[in-house]
Amino acid sequence: MDMLPAAITSNPTFGPLLRLLEEIEKGGSHHGCQHRQHTMHPHFDLLELPAAFRLYAELPGVKKEDVVIELTDPKTLVIKGTVQHSYRTRTAGGAGETDDPALLISERGAGSFTRTAKLPVEVAREGITASLEDGVLVVTIPKPAEDVSRAQRIEIR
Repeated sequence: MDMLPAAITSNPTFGPLLRLLEEIEKGGSHHGCQHRQHTMHPHFDLLELPAAFRLYAELPGVKKEDVVIELTDPKTLVIKGTVQHSYRTRTAGGAGETDDPALLISERGAGSFTRTAKLPVEVAREGITASLEDGVLVVTIPKPAEDVSRAQRIEIR
């Protein structure tokens, strides 16, 4: 909103639209409660160790059976997954079983995600390991024994 030109923000004709945009930007509100749909976007750390690369990904609420890890080419690691929240709710003051809890704030990410990590060198497909514990995915990718991307002179005999 701060990036809109003064010709628009100072024009009363755009007032209702600007208020709507502000409401959307804030996440919407209903009776002072925030309702917002967040998609899952895991945060990564990629470390280079002497013999391997190690990727840490924050995946809170994701089960290991809902995660797929692929080395799509020798320099690209792709992590895909889905997170769902399984509880019945009704909107505050709205329809639903009276025993169902009212959803007052919704900030947790849900849905499908795909993240790609580009590695600085080509790696072999063998020896890659992964674990998921306490909401943190750890993927260890061994470095190749030799630098396969560097030019090599071939001696003629």
